[in-house]
Amino acid sequence: MACGCAAGPYQEPSGFAETPASVSGALSQSDISVPIAAAGVRFLLTPLVESVTRTTAADTYRRLAALADNYGGEPGAVLFLASVHSQEGGEFAAEGFAAISGGIRMRPTGIVPVTHGWSTGRVGPRETEMAVLAFPSDLDLDADLTLIYLDLRTDEWNRIRRRVQAERTRMRVR
Repeated sequence: MACGCAAGPYQEPSGFAETPASVSGALSQSDISVPIAAAGVRFLLTPLVESVTRTTAADTYRRLAALADNYGGEPGAVLFLASVHSQEGGEFAAEGFAAISGGIRMRPTGIVPVTHGWSTGRVGPRETEMAVLAFPSDLDLDADLTLIYLDLRTDEWNRIRRRVQAERTRMRVR
């Protein structure tokens, strides 16, 4: 299910307010990432959407924006960086992700490995494997969202979304 599509111009999901390009936020990548733990591995799902990544510190924003540019999928796709880490090493389902947005279950339309080991479905001890997941453009980060890995579900994005919105407001005031 890998997508070798070239990155196209990204269009923000409706409802997200523009964040001034000249202003950097103060959030870290972990502040905007959704954790999911499963059988000895830990995932972090990080939106690679400009209006979200702009709320991070300048160096984090540049790194995440470069990932979106280099590994992005079809134009309009909603991108997430999926990172998997394990202290002991373990296996994971490289294509086991989905999301529920607006009551509709969505699977990634493309998965582009960032690290060479992603496609093997194994992560070594104290290593991290990464890929960019491209979801359909109608996945709405400004509404309730459930992220899924196999049979595990999390609504953590809904809490993170409030933190991102508060940071956007703080940035506009500056």
